Amino acid sequence: MIKAALVSTFLVCSAVAASANPGLTASLDIDLIQQAKDVYFDAILDIIRHVEVPDFTFDGGYVKNNSFQITENSDNVNFKSDSAKNALVFSVDDLKAEFKSANFRYKELIFIATGSADVKISQFSV
Repeated sequence: MIKAALVSTFLVCSAVAASANPGLTASLDIDLIQQAKDVYFDAILDIIRHVEVPDFTFDGGYVKNNSFQITENSDNVNFKSDSAKNALVFSVDDLKAEFKSANFRYKELIFIATGSADVKISQFSV
């Protein structure tokens, strides 16, 4: 899926040899990518869905058996170019996700907290 997206992006780019300066310039048809933004964003979300959250320890505790899941896809994907940073920017306003930890422990002085955590994320940016 990603390979196909990269190939289609490459095909959209038209390389032109610069006559005055040695090198290569390329142009990108933003309107064509704007039409395909949902496909590109779904590929990005697919990468995020397969990221594993590792167990981690810190001074006084640990968090184990973690998972991160996108619970609701968004149909409101925005796409724009940022010429100042030479970047293409995808953003989404109503993406929802969930983080779960089946086992955590934290100790401070004589107090010990143990349990699990379920965190619902109602708004975040990718």
